[in-house]
Amino acid sequence: MASGHPGHDVEQLDQQSAIEVASNKLQDLIEADKLNSTWSEVKMIDSQIVRIKGRQNWIVSYLDVESNQRLE
Repeated sequence: MASGHPGHDVEQLDQQSAIEVASNKLQDLIEADKLNSTWSEVKMIDSQIVRIKGRQNWIVSYLDVESNQRLE
């Protein structure tokens, strides 16, 4: 998520950019040992824009079919 204080420019992400950011964050979490390395093989299953607390946010979802775990 990109945000700033008043006076700062906030860049809107398109779908492809949101997916790329989510993929990079997933890799960061794996490297930090906060997620199992098996998540590096999991494919994205969905991306959608939703309104949360009045703001539009991209939700990118991954599903580990073997363990039936979902990550957003």
